Amino acid sequence: MPFPADPFLITNGVLQTAAAELDVFGLPIVCEIRPINPTSRHWGQVEVEVKGGKRGTSSLYFTYRNPIPETVTPHRGLKAGGTLITISGQFLDTGSKEDVQVIIGGVVCTVESFGVEITCRTGQYTGEKVPSDSFAVMVKYGKSTITEISSAFQFVENPIVLDHNPKKSFVCGGRTIAVTGSGFDFIQTAVMKVNGSNMTAVEVAHEKNDTVIQFRSPTVNSSLNQHLQTYILLDNWEKELRPFEYCPDPIFNDLAKNVITEASIIIVTGRGFSKAMTAKEAQAFVGDVPCQVNTLQDDKLFLDPPSTPPRARSRRQRRDTRPELLDLMIKFGKGEWVVGSVQYEKKNDLSLYIIIPAVVVPMLLIIVISIYCYRRKSQQAEREYEKVKHQLENLEESCQRPLQEGIHRLDD
Repeated sequence: MPFPADPFLITNGVLQTAAAELDVFGLPIVCEIRPINPTSRHWGQVEVEVKGGKRGTSSLYFTYRNPIPETVTPHRGLKAGGTLITISGQFLDTGSKEDVQVIIGGVVCTVESFGVEITCRTGQYTGEKVPSDSFAVMVKYGKSTITEISSAFQFVENPIVLDHNPKKSFVCGGRTIAVTGSGFDFIQTAVMKVNGSNMTAVEVAHEKNDTVIQFRSPTVNSSLNQHLQTYILLDNWEKELRPFEYCPDPIFNDLAKNVITEASIIIVTGRGFSKAMTAKEAQAFVGDVPCQVNTLQDDKLFLDPPSTPPRARSRRQRRDTRPELLDLMIKFGKGEWVVGSVQYEKKNDLSLYIIIPAVVVPMLLIIVISIYCYRRKSQQAEREYEKVKHQLENLEESCQRPLQEGIHRLDD
């Protein structure tokens, strides 16, 4: 098949720029459209004509229209860049992604998605004034169509990091690291990254406000003997966390006691527990039921047993099997260790029916006897009182007679 020379396109009767590529064996024809008369029709079929007068007409219709960007969100972003902004409006999906450029205050915003909305990621702002003026967001289609949204976006100062705690993690990762500072509200993406000589591990922040960002430390390969550096990436802004140390995972010994009750204390031994963990952060489970970590020392864990009987052998087994042997699992961050199997024995409630009568009945008997003795003594005391009272009355009468007789003699 001969290759036709100098093909061109006609759209709505308008001659377009000569095609740069020709549809040969399924390859597309690419051309650059020219402006049209505003008074003419804005839509129509596409015709392809080559030398010799041969023409082809498309089955689809091509439409001329002007995109109208209207709003931008968010309105602020870091000076370092990396803010993903969304442009909304009408007819934004005119043309193709390759045709569109977005510029904010002279800074290129790289287009990431193209459709009814356009998203782009800001580059670094190098101006000295921060916060900057509110810049117009300019959206450029091709070589000649330029639209903008005035006073739509402002660059602000990069965040300030003051401290981070804790400053250690086991290589298993998963320990909550709190980074404190200011200016975090403008950050869209916060990532903790660990770099080694031949590895990189990342973890996205799980909680954020204006002054605190919380990460879970990434898991790193414990078999690699390498120097590790830990960073936080806040959009395009990067800062190394210093100091920050990764420690080897702890080692657990076999359990010395395999039978526990709701009143006993569970003791787990080993080494390296306190290097990068506290009792408040550590978790423990007997079967599928959590138990509190009371004390954490470097070589011992003291656990309170669960108050309710476990219903499954482990946390991952949720069936009501009530097994005799239960997994005792210790969880430090993302690291989980089954340190042994235990048997949970709950005290028999029937013993209460023996203890209560054995204690209460004698107490009741003592109380009844005490009341009886008190009443008898009270009655006896009352009789003695009446007897003494009667004797006093007789004594009074016997004293009154001689006195009366003496008075009569004196009168005579």
